[in-house]
Amino acid sequence: MFKVKKNLYQLGLYSFILCFCVFSIFNVTFAKDKKNTWKKVKIDKIIDNKHFLLFDQRVIKIIGVDVPDLIKPSTQDQCYAKNIFRILKILLENKEVKILQDDIFKEKNGIFPRHVKLDSNENLAEFMIENGLARFESDGINTKFDKKFIKAEQIAKDQKIVLWNKCGLDQSRIFTKHKAGIARQNFNKKYAQFLAPISVGKVQKVLSGQDFVLENGLKIKLLGIETPYPEDLREGFSCFGTQSKNYLEKLILGNKVHLVRDFSQLNSSEQLIRYVFLPAKNKNEQEIFVNEKMIQDGYAQSFWDSKKDDNYFQKEFNNAQEKIWKDLQGAWLYCATKIADLKNNDNSNQKTETKKLEFDPNCRIKGNISGSKKNPIKKYHTPASRWYKNLQHEKCFETEEAAKKDGFVKVK
Repeated sequence: MFKVKKNLYQLGLYSFILCFCVFSIFNVTFAKDKKNTWKKVKIDKIIDNKHFLLFDQRVIKIIGVDVPDLIKPSTQDQCYAKNIFRILKILLENKEVKILQDDIFKEKNGIFPRHVKLDSNENLAEFMIENGLARFESDGINTKFDKKFIKAEQIAKDQKIVLWNKCGLDQSRIFTKHKAGIARQNFNKKYAQFLAPISVGKVQKVLSGQDFVLENGLKIKLLGIETPYPEDLREGFSCFGTQSKNYLEKLILGNKVHLVRDFSQLNSSEQLIRYVFLPAKNKNEQEIFVNEKMIQDGYAQSFWDSKKDDNYFQKEFNNAQEKIWKDLQGAWLYCATKIADLKNNDNSNQKTETKKLEFDPNCRIKGNISGSKKNPIKKYHTPASRWYKNLQHEKCFETEEAAKKDGFVKVK
Protein backbone atom coordinates (compact mmCIF):
# COMPACT_ATOMS: atom_id res chain seq x y z
CA MET A 1 0.00 0.00 0.00
CA PHE A 2 2.83 2.28 0.93
CA LYS A 3 4.60 1.55 -2.37
CA VAL A 4 1.48 2.41 -4.38
CA LYS A 5 1.21 5.78 -2.61
CA LYS A 6 4.91 6.39 -3.18
CA ASN A 7 4.58 5.62 -6.89
CA LEU A 8 1.55 7.88 -7.18
CA TYR A 9 3.46 10.63 -5.41
CA GLN A 10 6.44 10.27 -7.77
CA LEU A 11 4.13 10.18 -10.80
CA GLY A 12 2.43 13.36 -9.64
CA LEU A 13 5.75 15.05 -9.02
CA TYR A 14 7.07 14.09 -12.44
CA SER A 15 3.86 15.31 -14.07
CA PHE A 16 4.14 18.64 -12.27
CA ILE A 17 7.75 19.09 -13.33
CA LEU A 18 6.88 18.19 -16.90
CA CYS A 19 3.94 20.62 -16.98
CA PHE A 20 6.09 23.36 -15.44
CA CYS A 21 8.78 22.86 -18.08
CA VAL A 22 6.29 22.88 -20.93
CA PHE A 23 4.63 26.01 -19.54
CA SER A 24 7.99 27.74 -19.11
CA ILE A 25 9.05 26.93 -22.67
CA PHE A 26 5.69 28.09 -24.00
CA ASN A 27 5.79 31.24 -21.91
CA VAL A 28 9.28 32.17 -23.08
CA THR A 29 8.32 31.53 -26.69
CA PHE A 30 5.12 33.53 -26.29
CA ALA A 31 6.97 36.43 -24.71
CA LYS A 32 9.53 36.36 -27.51
CA ASP A 33 6.77 36.33 -30.10
CA LYS A 34 5.02 39.27 -28.47
CA LYS A 35 8.08 41.47 -28.25
CA ASN A 36 10.24 40.59 -31.22
CA THR A 37 8.00 39.22 -33.96
CA TRP A 38 5.30 40.67 -36.15
CA LYS A 39 1.92 39.10 -35.58
CA LYS A 40 -0.92 39.05 -38.13
CA VAL A 41 -4.23 40.55 -37.03
CA LYS A 42 -7.41 41.74 -38.72
CA ILE A 43 -8.82 45.22 -38.14
CA ASP A 44 -12.52 45.59 -37.42
CA LYS A 45 -12.87 49.40 -37.55
CA ILE A 46 -11.01 52.68 -37.17
CA ILE A 47 -11.83 54.53 -33.95
CA ASP A 48 -9.96 57.79 -34.60
CA ASN A 49 -6.76 58.99 -36.25
CA LYS A 50 -4.55 57.05 -33.83
CA HIS A 51 -6.57 54.05 -32.61
CA PHE A 52 -8.29 51.08 -34.21
CA LEU A 53 -10.25 48.04 -33.02
CA LEU A 54 -9.30 44.44 -33.83
CA PHE A 55 -11.81 41.62 -34.29
CA ASP A 56 -10.60 40.17 -30.97
CA GLN A 57 -11.82 43.45 -29.37
CA ARG A 58 -8.36 44.78 -28.52
CA VAL A 59 -7.83 48.52 -29.06
CA ILE A 60 -4.49 49.24 -30.75
CA LYS A 61 -2.68 52.58 -30.56
CA ILE A 62 -0.23 53.43 -33.36
CA ILE A 63 3.20 54.13 -31.85
CA GLY A 64 5.21 57.21 -32.88
CA VAL A 65 2.56 59.50 -34.35
CA ASP A 66 0.99 62.79 -33.31
CA VAL A 67 -2.16 63.22 -35.41
CA PRO A 68 -4.94 65.85 -35.58
CA ASP A 69 -7.66 65.10 -33.03
CA LEU A 70 -10.79 64.00 -34.89
CA ILE A 71 -13.16 65.55 -32.34
CA LYS A 72 -11.32 68.77 -31.46
CA PRO A 73 -8.54 69.40 -33.98
CA SER A 74 -6.31 72.43 -33.42
CA THR A 75 -6.91 75.44 -35.66
CA GLN A 76 -3.83 74.75 -37.78
CA ASP A 77 -4.84 71.11 -38.40
CA GLN A 78 -8.63 71.24 -38.56
CA CYS A 79 -8.86 71.15 -42.35
CA TYR A 80 -6.99 67.79 -42.41
CA ALA A 81 -8.45 65.85 -39.47
CA LYS A 82 -11.41 64.29 -41.31
CA ASN A 83 -9.41 63.58 -44.46
CA ILE A 84 -6.76 61.67 -42.49
CA PHE A 85 -9.52 59.63 -40.84
CA ARG A 86 -10.93 58.71 -44.27
CA ILE A 87 -7.47 57.68 -45.50
CA LEU A 88 -6.98 55.38 -42.50
CA LYS A 89 -10.39 53.77 -43.07
CA ILE A 90 -9.41 52.98 -46.67
CA LEU A 91 -5.96 51.69 -45.65
CA LEU A 92 -6.92 49.61 -42.63
CA GLU A 93 -10.58 48.80 -42.13
CA ASN A 94 -11.36 45.08 -42.67
CA LYS A 95 -7.72 44.56 -43.68
CA GLU A 96 -5.06 42.24 -42.32
CA VAL A 97 -1.99 43.98 -40.94
CA LYS A 98 0.98 43.02 -38.79
CA ILE A 99 1.55 44.43 -35.34
CA LEU A 100 4.69 44.46 -33.21
CA GLN A 101 5.08 45.06 -29.50
CA ASP A 102 7.87 47.44 -28.51
CA ASP A 103 8.61 47.86 -24.79
CA ILE A 104 5.14 48.14 -23.29
CA PHE A 105 2.73 45.23 -23.64
CA LYS A 106 -0.38 47.00 -22.40
CA GLU A 107 -1.11 50.46 -21.03
CA LYS A 108 -3.03 51.05 -17.77
CA ASN A 109 -6.08 52.22 -19.74
CA GLY A 110 -6.31 48.82 -21.42
CA ILE A 111 -4.95 49.96 -24.81
CA PHE A 112 -2.17 48.09 -26.64
CA PRO A 113 0.56 50.31 -28.14
CA ARG A 114 1.93 48.68 -31.27
CA HIS A 115 3.97 49.28 -34.38
CA VAL A 116 1.83 48.53 -37.43
CA LYS A 117 2.94 47.19 -40.80
CA LEU A 118 0.67 47.46 -43.85
CA ASP A 119 0.14 44.61 -46.31
CA SER A 120 2.60 46.46 -48.58
CA ASN A 121 5.21 45.86 -45.84
CA GLU A 122 5.44 49.59 -45.05
CA ASN A 123 5.54 50.79 -41.46
CA LEU A 124 2.23 52.64 -41.01
CA ALA A 125 3.62 55.35 -38.72
CA GLU A 126 6.56 55.99 -41.05
CA PHE A 127 4.17 56.16 -44.02
CA MET A 128 1.90 58.67 -42.24
CA ILE A 129 4.78 60.87 -41.05
CA GLU A 130 6.60 60.92 -44.40
CA ASN A 131 3.40 61.88 -46.22
CA GLY A 132 2.53 64.65 -43.78
CA LEU A 133 -0.49 62.84 -42.31
CA ALA A 134 1.09 62.87 -38.83
CA ARG A 135 3.91 64.45 -36.88
CA PHE A 136 6.50 62.34 -35.04
CA GLU A 137 5.90 61.95 -31.32
CA SER A 138 8.04 59.76 -29.05
CA ASP A 139 6.89 58.57 -25.62
CA GLY A 140 10.50 57.87 -24.67
CA ILE A 141 9.75 54.16 -24.03
CA ASN A 142 8.59 52.57 -27.29
CA THR A 143 11.51 53.85 -29.35
CA LYS A 144 12.37 50.97 -31.69
CA PHE A 145 11.81 52.98 -34.93
CA ASP A 146 12.30 56.55 -33.67
CA LYS A 147 15.30 57.23 -35.93
CA LYS A 148 13.30 56.24 -39.02
CA PHE A 149 10.39 58.42 -37.92
CA ILE A 150 12.66 61.46 -37.45
CA LYS A 151 14.02 61.08 -41.01
CA ALA A 152 10.50 60.67 -42.38
CA GLU A 153 9.35 63.85 -40.63
CA GLN A 154 12.22 65.85 -42.09
CA ILE A 155 11.17 64.78 -45.60
CA ALA A 156 7.61 66.01 -44.99
CA LYS A 157 8.89 69.29 -43.52
CA ASP A 158 11.16 69.95 -46.48
CA GLN A 159 8.33 69.36 -48.94
CA LYS A 160 5.86 71.38 -46.79
CA ILE A 161 3.09 68.87 -47.36
CA VAL A 162 -0.26 68.44 -45.59
CA LEU A 163 0.22 69.16 -41.86
CA TRP A 164 3.40 71.13 -42.58
CA ASN A 165 1.51 73.37 -45.01
CA LYS A 166 -0.73 74.88 -42.28
CA CYS A 167 -3.97 73.99 -44.08
CA GLY A 168 -2.55 75.21 -47.38
CA LEU A 169 -1.82 78.76 -46.17
CA ASP A 170 1.45 80.53 -46.85
CA GLN A 171 2.87 81.60 -43.46
CA SER A 172 3.97 84.99 -44.82
CA ARG A 173 0.37 85.66 -45.80
CA ILE A 174 -0.89 84.54 -42.39
CA PHE A 175 1.56 86.97 -40.78
CA THR A 176 0.56 89.76 -43.17
CA LYS A 177 -3.11 89.12 -42.46
CA HIS A 178 -2.44 89.16 -38.72
CA LYS A 179 -0.57 92.47 -39.01
CA ALA A 180 -3.37 93.91 -41.14
CA GLY A 181 -5.91 92.91 -38.48
CA ILE A 182 -3.93 94.70 -35.77
CA ALA A 183 -3.49 97.74 -38.01
CA ARG A 184 -7.23 97.82 -38.67
CA GLN A 185 -7.98 97.69 -34.94
CA ASN A 186 -5.57 100.54 -34.27
CA PHE A 187 -7.08 102.51 -37.16
CA ASN A 188 -10.60 102.03 -35.78
CA LYS A 189 -9.54 103.19 -32.32
CA LYS A 190 -7.86 106.31 -33.66
CA TYR A 191 -10.39 107.31 -36.29
CA ALA A 192 -13.65 105.76 -35.01
CA GLN A 193 -15.57 109.04 -35.23
CA PHE A 194 -14.71 109.36 -38.93
CA LEU A 195 -16.29 105.99 -39.72
CA ALA A 196 -19.74 107.45 -39.03
CA PRO A 197 -22.06 108.31 -41.96
CA ILE A 198 -21.15 112.01 -41.58
CA SER A 199 -17.99 113.49 -40.09
CA VAL A 200 -16.07 116.78 -40.14
CA GLY A 201 -12.36 117.43 -40.62
CA LYS A 202 -9.92 120.19 -41.57
CA VAL A 203 -7.85 119.77 -44.74
CA GLN A 204 -4.10 119.95 -44.08
CA LYS A 205 -2.64 118.81 -47.40
CA VAL A 206 -3.82 118.01 -50.93
CA LEU A 207 -2.02 115.08 -52.55
CA SER A 208 -3.68 115.12 -55.96
CA GLY A 209 -6.95 116.06 -57.64
CA GLN A 210 -8.67 113.12 -55.93
CA ASP A 211 -7.14 112.68 -52.46
CA PHE A 212 -6.07 114.79 -49.51
CA VAL A 213 -5.03 114.57 -45.83
CA LEU A 214 -6.82 115.88 -42.75
CA GLU A 215 -5.08 117.51 -39.78
CA ASN A 216 -5.20 114.22 -37.83
CA GLY A 217 -3.31 112.40 -40.61
CA LEU A 218 -6.34 110.58 -42.05
CA LYS A 219 -6.26 110.22 -45.85
CA ILE A 220 -9.44 110.86 -47.82
CA LYS A 221 -10.23 109.86 -51.40
CA LEU A 222 -12.96 111.63 -53.34
CA LEU A 223 -15.57 109.03 -54.23
CA GLY A 224 -16.87 108.75 -57.80
CA ILE A 225 -14.05 110.58 -59.60
CA GLU A 226 -10.55 109.91 -60.89
CA THR A 227 -7.67 112.15 -61.94
CA PRO A 228 -4.07 111.52 -62.97
CA TYR A 229 -1.31 112.25 -60.49
CA PRO A 230 1.01 115.21 -61.10
CA GLU A 231 3.94 112.73 -61.16
CA ASP A 232 2.40 110.77 -64.10
CA LEU A 233 5.11 110.63 -66.76
CA ARG A 234 2.76 109.99 -69.68
CA GLU A 235 2.43 112.83 -72.12
CA GLY A 236 -0.36 115.19 -71.09
CA PHE A 237 -1.36 113.28 -67.96
CA SER A 238 1.12 115.18 -65.77
CA CYS A 239 -0.45 118.38 -67.10
CA PHE A 240 -3.95 117.23 -66.15
CA GLY A 241 -2.81 115.93 -62.76
CA THR A 242 -1.08 119.20 -61.84
CA GLN A 243 -4.10 121.26 -62.92
CA SER A 244 -6.47 119.04 -60.89
CA LYS A 245 -4.34 119.20 -57.76
CA ASN A 246 -4.00 122.98 -57.92
CA TYR A 247 -7.75 123.41 -58.38
CA LEU A 248 -8.60 121.14 -55.42
CA GLU A 249 -6.10 123.04 -53.25
CA LYS A 250 -7.86 126.33 -54.02
CA LEU A 251 -11.20 124.78 -53.10
CA ILE A 252 -10.49 123.01 -49.82
CA LEU A 253 -6.95 123.53 -48.43
CA GLY A 254 -7.12 124.85 -44.87
CA ASN A 255 -10.92 124.58 -44.76
CA LYS A 256 -13.24 122.37 -42.73
CA VAL A 257 -15.15 119.91 -44.89
CA HIS A 258 -18.06 117.52 -44.33
CA LEU A 259 -17.35 113.87 -45.18
CA VAL A 260 -20.36 111.78 -46.22
CA ARG A 261 -20.20 108.00 -46.54
CA ASP A 262 -21.93 106.01 -49.28
CA PHE A 263 -21.59 102.23 -48.72
CA SER A 264 -17.90 101.47 -48.31
CA GLN A 265 -15.57 102.73 -45.62
CA LEU A 266 -12.02 102.23 -46.91
CA ASN A 267 -10.22 101.35 -50.11
CA SER A 268 -7.23 99.01 -50.39
CA SER A 269 -4.85 101.89 -49.59
CA GLU A 270 -6.55 102.51 -46.22
CA GLN A 271 -8.10 105.76 -47.41
CA LEU A 272 -11.61 106.77 -46.43
CA ILE A 273 -13.65 107.07 -49.63
CA ARG A 274 -16.18 109.85 -49.20
CA TYR A 275 -18.36 112.47 -50.80
CA VAL A 276 -16.90 115.80 -49.67
CA PHE A 277 -18.90 118.98 -49.08
CA LEU A 278 -17.46 122.45 -48.47
CA PRO A 279 -19.88 124.35 -46.18
CA ALA A 280 -21.13 127.82 -47.16
CA LYS A 281 -19.20 130.64 -45.44
CA ASN A 282 -22.29 132.85 -45.17
CA LYS A 283 -25.99 132.92 -45.92
CA ASN A 284 -25.45 134.27 -49.43
CA GLU A 285 -23.35 131.31 -50.50
CA GLN A 286 -24.22 127.66 -51.13
CA GLU A 287 -22.28 124.66 -50.00
CA ILE A 288 -20.04 123.12 -52.65
CA PHE A 289 -20.26 119.43 -53.51
CA VAL A 290 -16.53 119.03 -54.16
CA ASN A 291 -16.64 115.66 -56.02
CA GLU A 292 -19.23 116.89 -58.53
CA LYS A 293 -17.63 120.32 -58.92
CA MET A 294 -14.30 118.74 -59.91
CA ILE A 295 -16.13 117.12 -62.85
CA GLN A 296 -18.31 120.13 -63.71
CA ASP A 297 -15.33 122.47 -63.92
CA GLY A 298 -13.23 120.07 -65.98
CA TYR A 299 -10.70 118.81 -63.44
CA ALA A 300 -11.76 115.18 -63.00
CA GLN A 301 -13.57 112.33 -64.71
CA SER A 302 -16.57 110.40 -63.39
CA PHE A 303 -15.41 106.98 -62.26
CA TRP A 304 -17.34 104.15 -60.53
CA ASP A 305 -16.19 100.70 -59.52
CA SER A 306 -18.80 98.26 -60.84
CA LYS A 307 -17.83 95.71 -58.16
CA LYS A 308 -18.84 98.04 -55.32
CA ASP A 309 -22.19 99.39 -54.15
CA ASP A 310 -21.04 103.01 -53.92
CA ASN A 311 -23.15 104.61 -56.66
CA TYR A 312 -25.55 107.08 -55.04
CA PHE A 313 -24.49 110.04 -57.26
CA GLN A 314 -23.45 108.03 -60.30
CA LYS A 315 -26.16 109.41 -62.57
CA GLU A 316 -25.42 113.05 -61.65
CA PHE A 317 -21.65 112.60 -62.10
CA ASN A 318 -22.06 110.89 -65.50
CA ASN A 319 -24.37 113.69 -66.70
CA ALA A 320 -21.82 116.29 -65.63
CA GLN A 321 -19.15 114.33 -67.52
CA GLU A 322 -21.19 114.32 -70.74
CA LYS A 323 -21.63 118.09 -70.53
CA ILE A 324 -17.95 118.80 -70.02
CA TRP A 325 -16.98 116.63 -72.99
CA LYS A 326 -19.28 118.66 -75.22
CA ASP A 327 -17.85 121.95 -73.97
CA LEU A 328 -14.29 121.44 -72.74
CA GLN A 329 -13.24 123.43 -69.71
CA GLY A 330 -10.56 123.46 -67.05
CA ALA A 331 -7.85 120.81 -67.38
CA TRP A 332 -9.73 119.13 -70.23
CA LEU A 333 -9.36 122.29 -72.28
CA TYR A 334 -5.86 123.17 -71.15
CA CYS A 335 -4.41 119.65 -71.65
CA ALA A 336 -6.89 118.28 -74.26
CA THR A 337 -4.57 118.17 -77.25
CA LYS A 338 -2.27 115.78 -75.45
CA ILE A 339 -4.65 113.35 -73.71
CA ALA A 340 -7.76 113.29 -75.90
CA ASP A 341 -8.52 111.99 -79.40
CA LEU A 342 -10.46 114.69 -81.31
CA LYS A 343 -12.57 113.28 -84.14
CA ASN A 344 -14.92 114.97 -86.58
CA ASN A 345 -18.37 113.49 -87.14
CA ASP A 346 -20.21 113.60 -90.46
CA ASN A 347 -22.20 116.46 -88.97
CA SER A 348 -20.74 119.93 -88.71
CA ASN A 349 -20.70 119.65 -84.92
CA GLN A 350 -17.40 118.53 -83.53
CA LYS A 351 -17.40 116.03 -80.68
CA THR A 352 -14.55 115.22 -78.39
CA GLU A 353 -13.97 111.62 -77.43
CA THR A 354 -11.53 111.03 -74.61
CA LYS A 355 -9.43 108.07 -73.79
CA LYS A 356 -10.42 106.58 -70.47
CA LEU A 357 -7.79 107.24 -67.86
CA GLU A 358 -6.00 103.93 -67.54
CA PHE A 359 -4.78 103.89 -63.95
CA ASP A 360 -6.45 102.14 -61.04
CA PRO A 361 -7.41 104.87 -58.53
CA ASN A 362 -7.07 102.44 -55.64
CA CYS A 363 -3.58 101.33 -56.65
CA ARG A 364 -1.74 103.62 -59.01
CA ILE A 365 1.61 101.77 -59.06
CA LYS A 366 1.22 98.00 -58.61
CA GLY A 367 3.99 95.99 -56.97
CA ASN A 368 4.37 92.27 -57.68
CA ILE A 369 6.68 89.84 -55.83
CA SER A 370 7.86 86.57 -57.39
CA GLY A 371 10.81 84.23 -56.93
CA SER A 372 11.58 82.59 -53.59
CA LYS A 373 11.58 83.90 -50.02
CA LYS A 374 15.37 83.96 -50.00
CA ASN A 375 15.62 85.60 -53.43
CA PRO A 376 12.43 87.63 -54.02
CA ILE A 377 12.02 89.37 -57.37
CA LYS A 378 10.26 92.71 -56.87
CA LYS A 379 8.77 94.37 -59.96
CA TYR A 380 6.41 97.34 -60.19
CA HIS A 381 3.93 98.04 -62.98
CA THR A 382 2.76 101.46 -64.17
CA PRO A 383 -0.51 101.94 -66.11
CA ALA A 384 1.56 101.76 -69.30
CA SER A 385 2.40 98.11 -68.58
CA ARG A 386 0.34 95.61 -70.58
CA TRP A 387 -0.04 93.45 -67.43
CA TYR A 388 -1.20 96.35 -65.24
CA LYS A 389 -4.96 96.01 -65.74
CA ASN A 390 -5.31 92.33 -64.67
CA LEU A 391 -2.39 92.19 -62.22
CA GLN A 392 -3.18 90.93 -58.70
CA HIS A 393 -0.80 93.19 -56.78
CA GLU A 394 0.97 92.53 -53.47
CA LYS A 395 1.81 96.20 -52.83
CA CYS A 396 0.57 99.62 -53.91
CA PHE A 397 2.58 102.82 -54.34
CA GLU A 398 1.61 106.42 -55.02
CA THR A 399 4.71 107.12 -57.13
CA GLU A 400 7.44 105.22 -58.95
CA GLU A 401 9.99 106.78 -56.57
CA ALA A 402 8.22 105.15 -53.60
CA ALA A 403 8.33 101.77 -55.37
CA LYS A 404 12.05 102.12 -56.07
CA LYS A 405 12.77 103.04 -52.44
CA ASP A 406 11.08 99.80 -51.38
CA GLY A 407 13.40 97.79 -53.61
CA PHE A 408 11.08 97.35 -56.61
CA VAL A 409 12.28 97.58 -60.21
CA LYS A 410 10.14 98.74 -63.11
CA VAL A 411 8.95 95.91 -65.33
CA LYS A 412 10.27 96.01 -68.88
